[in-house]
Amino acid sequence: MPAAIAGPLIAGLRNDVVGGDDTARRPFPQIQPMDYAAAVRRALANLETGHVESAWTAALASSQGDATPVRLPMQEGIILERRA
Repeated sequence: MPAAIAGPLIAGLRNDVVGGDDTARRPFPQIQPMDYAAAVRRALANLETGHVESAWTAALASSQGDATPVRLPMQEGIILERRA
């Protein structure tokens, strides 16, 4: 991910987001909020087991037909981008 994109995304994590009402919970009562650390743990566990519904890499691959334009091996917990 380019630094120009990653930087602002990371900077946005500095601000706590606190909802003051239940507007979002009313239509989705089955969804329970979780903190950042729990969300990251769940996401990484899902990646390890292959239980990911979609990812940005799927959009890239589908736009290239049968070609494999990019490989994303994981090494020491870091996803590496390898282009053909």
